[in-house]
Amino acid sequence: MAKAGRKRIEVTPKMIADAERFAATGLTYDQIAAALGIAGDTLRRKRIESKTLDEVIKKGRANAVAEVVNKLYEMAMEKNLGAVIWFLKQYAGHHDSPAFTDAKNEVAPAPVKINVMQYDGRKPPQLERRH
Repeated sequence: MAKAGRKRIEVTPKMIADAERFAATGLTYDQIAAALGIAGDTLRRKRIESKTLDEVIKKGRANAVAEVVNKLYEMAMEKNLGAVIWFLKQYAGHHDSPAFTDAKNEVAPAPVKINVMQYDGRKPPQLERRH
């Protein structure tokens, strides 16, 4: 009598090669699983069971990131302003607005000066204008 239940999914050399190829294109784990024809939870379990599968997916993803960063670097060196700005924000800690720091060198809100004036009810207060 045959056993009931789902067919067991085995990690094969083809699955490992395909997983690395899919990961190298920047797919998420769930997208890799879908491309392999398995559920995301199944891929997560198989990555735990098979160190090789886990390693090739990590390697593929790292290669995809490296390719994009290299292309971004090339674009920045070609004076593509958008690429320069994005590269500096991601890798050199640049921000859109200047950060103010406190004594501990932590980002703090910009200092604000408030002048409190008394109003006697007879004449409008004179506000100081700054340019």
